[in-house]
Amino acid sequence: MQNLKKRFIARKLVSGSKGIKKLYLTNTGKEEAKKIDWNGDKQIYERLKNMDKKDCDRLCEAMVLIESILRKNDEK
Repeated sequence: MQNLKKRFIARKLVSGSKGIKKLYLTNTGKEEAKKIDWNGDKQIYERLKNMDKKDCDRLCEAMVLIESILRKNDEK
């Protein structure tokens, strides 16, 4: 697992800080993140492509409600 982390994530000391390090994705990490995003999009598409309009609309309304509640909670 440690070698995997080194391939995907790099650390860089923040100049002027006292040991604070910034984490960022390596080029390999960026490519892997793109694959993960694409696979996630594909899974969502596969789940939704045969859904009828009524169910799709209800799902979208529920997602909007969830997002609204989470945003309101973040403001507290």
